[in-house]
Amino acid sequence: KIIEKLTEKASSGMGKHLCRTLEPSTDLEVIRTMQVQTRDALTRLFQKGGISFGNVKDIRGSLKRLEIGSSLGILEILAV
Repeated sequence: KIIEKLTEKASSGMGKHLCRTLEPSTDLEVIRTMQVQTRDALTRLFQKGGISFGNVKDIRGSLKRLEIGSSLGILEILAV
């Protein structure tokens, strides 16, 4: 239920995907790092207000093509 509620709050498709794939950790160092990241994000939100990622384009496909040595078309370059 927590993951579902978090996913509903995400404003981009990629954000929703990241929410759905979240998994708990038992590694204390990973937990501490994630807590620091959460604290920093909340501090930023409280000081500056919300951030919208609604218009963010998913460029994972373009990045994969670049990794294998392909070139991008003009529309893909503009999206990046």
